[in-house]
Amino acid sequence: MDRRRPSCSDSLPRSEAQIRLCPEKFDESSANDGPKLAPVDGGFQAWMFLAACVMIEALIWGFAFSFGVFQKYYHDHEAFQDSSMVAVIGTCATGISYLSCPLVIIAMILLPQWGRWFSSVGLTIMCLSLALGSFSTNVTHLVLSQGVGFGIGGCIAYSPSILYMDEWFVNRRGLAFGITWAGSGVSGIIFPIGLEKLLGRYGFETTLRVISVIVFLLAAPFIYFHRPRLPVRRTVDYQRLNFRFLTTRIFCFYQLGNIIEALGFFLPGIYLPSYARSIGATDFLSSLTVTLLNLASVFGSVTMGHLTDRFHAITCITISTVGSTLSVFFLWGFSTSLPTLLVFSIAYGLFAGCYSATWAGITHEVRRVDPSADATIIFGVIAFGRGVGNVVSGPLSEAILGPLTESAVAGYGSGYGLIILSMRFNIVSLLLAGVTATSAATTTSAASAASTCSPSSSDTKVLQFALGVSDFIGGFYNSTVNSTFGNSNNATLQAYQRVLFGLEKDNTLSSAAIEKVGAKAPGFSKPTCDYTYPEVSSTQSWAQWAYRFEDTVTGAFIGLAGYSESPEVSFLLARLAAEHSAHSALIGSRVNSTYFAANSSSLVAAYGPAQILSTRNQTGSLGEYLGGCLTAPTSPCGIWRIGPLAATPSSTGVASSTGLATSAAAKRN
Repeated sequence: MDRRRPSCSDSLPRSEAQIRLCPEKFDESSANDGPKLAPVDGGFQAWMFLAACVMIEALIWGFAFSFGVFQKYYHDHEAFQDSSMVAVIGTCATGISYLSCPLVIIAMILLPQWGRWFSSVGLTIMCLSLALGSFSTNVTHLVLSQGVGFGIGGCIAYSPSILYMDEWFVNRRGLAFGITWAGSGVSGIIFPIGLEKLLGRYGFETTLRVISVIVFLLAAPFIYFHRPRLPVRRTVDYQRLNFRFLTTRIFCFYQLGNIIEALGFFLPGIYLPSYARSIGATDFLSSLTVTLLNLASVFGSVTMGHLTDRFHAITCITISTVGSTLSVFFLWGFSTSLPTLLVFSIAYGLFAGCYSATWAGITHEVRRVDPSADATIIFGVIAFGRGVGNVVSGPLSEAILGPLTESAVAGYGSGYGLIILSMRFNIVSLLLAGVTATSAATTTSAASAASTCSPSSSDTKVLQFALGVSDFIGGFYNSTVNSTFGNSNNATLQAYQRVLFGLEKDNTLSSAAIEKVGAKAPGFSKPTCDYTYPEVSSTQSWAQWAYRFEDTVTGAFIGLAGYSESPEVSFLLARLAAEHSAHSALIGSRVNSTYFAANSSSLVAAYGPAQILSTRNQTGSLGEYLGGCLTAPTSPCGIWRIGPLAATPSSTGVASSTGLATSAAAKRN
């Protein structure tokens, strides 16, 4: 394929509407002077953003999840040992961080110009809270500083990770979140050992001051990279503040399970060191229980993040909850020796520690039901639910400390028997909630399938093909080739950015709509493709490729609309064809080009799936870039149906586009 720099005399194939881009209408030097959009799913800036997320995650949650070491120290300290509120310190630090998450995210959406500074403000609050906590003389002071203050600061510092992750990672979003959450596991290996040494030698006052300084010194260099990929908006995008998803049944079930899981999830990190000491472990071996739990959660989070990108959320949740339930029941419940308890720490960290990595999958499933819902808002509300369970679990665990029965043995007969039992039922309840959510989704799909308008098995390949094409064009706008056009100063930088961002958003909604309808088709699954894109060297070459792809996708959806027996599918594809046709015209208008039809007697070209997959034709040659991942659906009745028009395919299954593009070659049904 000719990839030389196009000139004003270059033209597209005659079967397409053509676009003329003349040098006098562009300032190529200014088009390349603006800041470039960084690539997604990779590149230095994306990985540095992820590194910043990991570091902030590690410092906030690694410290908070290691509160079990403080718990043991405070219970033995004469100023705090008689208080029943010690556990509240740890649950406030983690719980408030979760509870504040949706509020902070909403604030960042309403204050887009200030979002860049949230990490710095949050880091400052965290460090000051720990420093002030070192002067505490009672538990109330610790609750307000080490608990509430640290929790609020941590949430403010952490929220940009949630808000901007979708900008930096698209196809690897689940993996990126998994790596981020693994950060708390890595720091959770270091914090318990370090805290044990510091508390034993210097006391809590010096320990909190040292940790305050360490947190600041480690986080400060990464704050610069904890920023958005896209230019900051000058106006508030109120459409993102959409909470209708809260009323959907699927979200309610997921959130119920999320809250129940949180009631038991945090308790091992708090009570394992104390339980280990009760069976004769030394201080070092007691803290080792939390260290192993956090170490195992590193591998669990990364693995689950990878699985979330490929499997249904319920599948991932089931793996996490079943593994957690079995480890609590058989290992902690019957442990009478340290080796068994250490094995439990590893198993629980591996399965329970990866639960948060399923949130990306939950968000995806909720958006399939309500495509207009904002992913970061969903994420924040899920975090809020986890915070509810977390905060309640602290006082609740203090109230139920004690053996299960007088005759109970092993862990069940210790002072932690009721806590162990409550964790079993909490996790089992989560599993049941997940199964109920699956049943609800299945019932909804079955009810929809009963209608004659819903997709049938013959529509499955049609929808999968449509989703592959839609993801291809969406990926084009997210790839590095968009930077020249997206940042051009030919008119104004903001004007071009609005065009690009609008196209990105439209294509995201298109893919979500196809997935939502596809969920009703038997055997539907999202195709996994490795797309490639042509090289571009200027604004005008980008515009030519963008126009060519949009025009081709328009023809693809017109052709696919004739392949479906379901009106629901046909209407969706027809609507998408109209949207991509509008995109073509929009691209032409934004670059001040002359837009005209190649042949005044031609109809909009319609391409069959086999044509789209061909690499050498006049359809834009998508087959060269689709990576061989799509399979053409079978043509119904041996024809392509395009409204009232039909054309018979050639003997090879690929009809000429000219035959479909001219009214003389088409025949009436």
